[in-house]
Amino acid sequence: LLFPLVVAILPIFIQIRQLGLINNLWGVILPMVAFSLPGSVVILRGFFMAIPTELEDAAYIDGCSTLGFFRFILLPMARPAIAAVATLQVI
Repeated sequence: LLFPLVVAILPIFIQIRQLGLINNLWGVILPMVAFSLPGSVVILRGFFMAIPTELEDAAYIDGCSTLGFFRFILLPMARPAIAAVATLQVI
């Protein structure tokens, strides 16, 4: 999960070179996403696991679909967690 980037620089460079992504924007994007994704998942999973299931049950009783629950209830509640993840990814 917390793998130091310094240890992986040479293998990443070799892999990027074999893929032909040297001096290419994707050669920067792919390793950065690969190393930042686990931290984002840990933060967001902790947030979503803290949401009570009764909230989902109440939404379904009120006639909300699964997509509606996600869009109208879960995403607005998740704004602080998404903002935290976005801030950490930009840094």
